[in-house]
Amino acid sequence: MSCVSAGNRTDQLCRARFTVGGIVQGVGFRPYVYGLAKTHGLVGFVRNLGGKLQLEVEGLPDKVDLFIEELIVKAPPLACVKELQCEILSIKSKEKAFTILPSAANDDDWQLVPSDSATCLQCLHELFDEFDRRFHYPFTNCVNCGPRFTVINDLPYDRQYTTMSEFKLCDKCLQEYENPLSRRFHAQPNACANCGPTLTFVSKSGGKYIAEKNQQAIIKMVLENLLDGKIIAIKGLGGFHLACDATNKLAVHNLRKSKNRMSKPLAVMMQDLAMAQKYCLLRAQDEQLLSSRKAPIVLLEKLPLERLPVEKLPVEKLRVDKLSDCKIADNVAPGNYLLGVMLPYTPLHHILVSGFAKPLIMTSANLSEEPIVIENQQALQELASIADCFVLHNRAIAARYDDSVVRVIAATPSIIRRSRGYAPEPIELACAVAKPILALGGHLKNTFCFLKENQAFISPHIADLDNIKSIDHFENTLKKYRQLFRLKEELIACDMHPDYYSTTLAEDLAKNLAKNLAKNLPENKRLPLIQVQHHHAHIVSCMAEHHLKGPAIGIAFDGTGYGADGTVWGGEFLIAYPERFERFACLEPVIMPGAQQAIRSPWRMALAYIDNQDEADRILFKDYIASLHNLIGAAKIDIVDQQIERRFNSPLTSSCGRLFDAVSSILGICHEASYEGQAAIELEAIAMQAKNNTPTKTYPYAKNTIKHIVQASNHDSVQHVITKDIVKHIVQDKINGLEIKTIARKFHHTLARIISDLCCRARIKYSINNICLSGGVFQNRLLLEASIAALQAENFSVYFPQKLPANDGGISLGQAIIAAAQSGNLVW
Repeated sequence: MSCVSAGNRTDQLCRARFTVGGIVQGVGFRPYVYGLAKTHGLVGFVRNLGGKLQLEVEGLPDKVDLFIEELIVKAPPLACVKELQCEILSIKSKEKAFTILPSAANDDDWQLVPSDSATCLQCLHELFDEFDRRFHYPFTNCVNCGPRFTVINDLPYDRQYTTMSEFKLCDKCLQEYENPLSRRFHAQPNACANCGPTLTFVSKSGGKYIAEKNQQAIIKMVLENLLDGKIIAIKGLGGFHLACDATNKLAVHNLRKSKNRMSKPLAVMMQDLAMAQKYCLLRAQDEQLLSSRKAPIVLLEKLPLERLPVEKLPVEKLRVDKLSDCKIADNVAPGNYLLGVMLPYTPLHHILVSGFAKPLIMTSANLSEEPIVIENQQALQELASIADCFVLHNRAIAARYDDSVVRVIAATPSIIRRSRGYAPEPIELACAVAKPILALGGHLKNTFCFLKENQAFISPHIADLDNIKSIDHFENTLKKYRQLFRLKEELIACDMHPDYYSTTLAEDLAKNLAKNLAKNLPENKRLPLIQVQHHHAHIVSCMAEHHLKGPAIGIAFDGTGYGADGTVWGGEFLIAYPERFERFACLEPVIMPGAQQAIRSPWRMALAYIDNQDEADRILFKDYIASLHNLIGAAKIDIVDQQIERRFNSPLTSSCGRLFDAVSSILGICHEASYEGQAAIELEAIAMQAKNNTPTKTYPYAKNTIKHIVQASNHDSVQHVITKDIVKHIVQDKINGLEIKTIARKFHHTLARIISDLCCRARIKYSINNICLSGGVFQNRLLLEASIAALQAENFSVYFPQKLPANDGGISLGQAIIAAAQSGNLVW
């Protein structure tokens, strides 16, 4: 880039002003600019101006051009430049140096805030250098790493507006903080052992809490307790973790029992990539994700058991240098071929894992389905029945953040849970909105989304809105986003489901918003609340992420979503535009006996699919029914049979997730689900055991499983995929002795083939070649990759969520885009 050389003599001075937008504050950009200007002998200044960076440089034209070329290319690692404007100015001959001026701001200014970042290599070197003054200091950070959003109370991002305000810098830290050439220049969380936050170790003794504040003694006691199989609550960046020895089966069992989380996989923290390679299959992309500054939990394939290091001696008799050779307990991720792995991302993590030298369980510290705990006193009270001891610190957490979860699918990193490391950084869109919009998301895996100009500010993962604590977390996070990013919505969007808390809140907000706007808007423009169909939001979110204007063929496969006809949808083939959709096809609706109870009991869905069979074919399921009588009990089976017969509390559903549940139960894999999606996850795990180097057959359906019917509710033409024949052939294969893993894989490939066939039919009718695959079912790697392969073989362009979750954590963006389009506020 050159904006000054042309037309300028090389021996004459020139001056240029630059305005830089993006994530450019709180990331060391000003000292970087200062050093760059010094290097090229330029004078001028740099300052924070509102949410942007403004700088002026003066010098020889070729030096200014070199400055411009390096300005973006060599920017600090946490910076993200989204805008660069250049203006030529008259020279100011009185300036003698380059300076950093005080920040300028006003009440309406807003800025992009960086997310928390894993410890950088320079800080890590200091952490383990016994001659450095920050040796083993667990809160070491600089402008290139450490807490950001989790310590900010307000903007501008200055120390007095963070949770570090109560810690007065010592002389040495102050010198770093004020030195433009230091990497700790204006690093707001900067501190050391003499002036910064400190740890406290709390344990129970005789029914009382005993506190220890000696920092080195704390580390020693933590390691001893971990070796003894104890559970420790550890305060981190965005909340507490519960930690225990991942190789100690009894410790893991005790954690599960006390946390009421008996089956859901637990995350594991490894010391480094070398340790992770002992237990998991690591590809290049996995290693990049694990080692990135975002440091998410990465879902990795477990190595086969025969390749795992096995030690015959019990853990307590192993020598310390052999501890890292122990295998991970089989109850860490039961029934799952994946293991959630992360590397240490705070100095305290690094100190602990280097001393322990074994994998550690690091799971969110919360009671079942409640938000992660963030306050010391709250932890001591609420986690007392779980944790044997606590590691506290005295730096307050300003924002609650879970660990993010990522999985590489189809050779692409795809977010499963978007939180620490990713939020609050916005997603830039190809479209923009004329007025700001707030979308409140769904009920499960909730997030909300603010659309402002072409930026989508999506909240961190909030969790299911099933209890008052989750609702409080939702409202507090919403308040914080409004405050920090100066967001004032003029339109509200939400799900169509009448019983969602987010829907109720949207209605309340819309009433107040209508009152506020009544004096400013003409009558025909007052659209304060727009309710959006769930699966339409799934597809439009994917379209927005990939900058697709539409239309697209959208396949939305998930567990449940409120349908436009009042039934439960979840196996949908849509023709999607930002402003509308057409339901082209769906899986054949079957009943959900017991409604919500069917989600927790896959055997209920199996009975519904059996009831859907022809009378003559039901005899095929007699052995399965007999097994249910033994496992579940005849009385319960009879009650559900009556529900099915009378259609009592049994809504219709086209859900693909419920089909997975039924097949999982029929194959004897999962009859009762203790967490969402368990039956499907375990079915995929079994299917992944089948050989994938030979062509996989599919169940027959070409002639008799897709039929054309007219849906009476709206007289639109809708194709139904008749799933009863698939289920019948599955049980026939089981009776004939085909391996369960082969049947499971065959089922996955059948769905992929159906997706391809339906999309081919849609292309003929609508002339659309773009396919969007979304919904929680597509977090299934086997199904997604098989579907992509089948569609690409037919020359479709295929898209799936990557920056946002395919599950309900991604629908808030779709809701906002749809509301903008329907209200005439979407601009391409």
